[in-house]
Amino acid sequence: IHRLRIRMADESHIAFREAIMKDNFSIFTRRMNHIVRQYRMTQLGPFLYRRIIGEKVATDDTTHNAVSVLNHVDSLNLGDSSLLYMTITMIRKSLCSSKIFVFSFDPENDRNIVDLIERDTVDFIPSIARTSKGDKATIVSEMILFLFWALVFRLTNKDLSFIIRNKAASRALRHSELVIVRGGDNLGDIYGSSSFLSHTYNILLAIILGKKIAILGTSIGPFKRNISRKLVIYLLKKVDHTVVRDPKSM
Repeated sequence: IHRLRIRMADESHIAFREAIMKDNFSIFTRRMNHIVRQYRMTQLGPFLYRRIIGEKVATDDTTHNAVSVLNHVDSLNLGDSSLLYMTITMIRKSLCSSKIFVFSFDPENDRNIVDLIERDTVDFIPSIARTSKGDKATIVSEMILFLFWALVFRLTNKDLSFIIRNKAASRALRHSELVIVRGGDNLGDIYGSSSFLSHTYNILLAIILGKKIAILGTSIGPFKRNISRKLVIYLLKKVDHTVVRDPKSM
């Protein structure tokens, strides 16, 4: 950027003298346009990095201290239900959250745990990245639109939720100050690309939105693909607090 500024200063004097001599200001603009475009593109990378990674965007949401719990897979599994119930209990005891949002792969199957918790403070909503449930093409297209919504919201503070179908999820993530990724085999690719994408996508979404993130009781690895391992390393560097459940993950 600094080198381009020096070049712009030098070029501008030459171009301006030429325009004066030929009495044609368009000579100046034609000569300078290419370097101005190059300068703007050079600034774009650092600008996006600062906006996405380094700066938090203030919101005017009326719900404060909400918490989102991601990756609740299927409460037909009693162990999975127990983990979720434990997580909600810990949130209530440790945090003054006004609302808890549970991102569930299948909210219709959550009846056996709903009776254990207070309905007025916990909402079960469909997860964005539920690639194991429903038509994959439709779900992946929704995930791409949701990612676009998150980027625009972080960069401009404009809520384009009209472009996405899962408005409950966007509202929950906007309101939440903390995102908890509930435990399981979330950060390994041995169960296939769909499962791996479902879990890592939600963490990436929380990072883009600038949320505090805690991973609670998860397994990290094993990995069949090196790209999966690199992605998880990137995500873990952005997470605020991580609790693993086995020595190999540690």
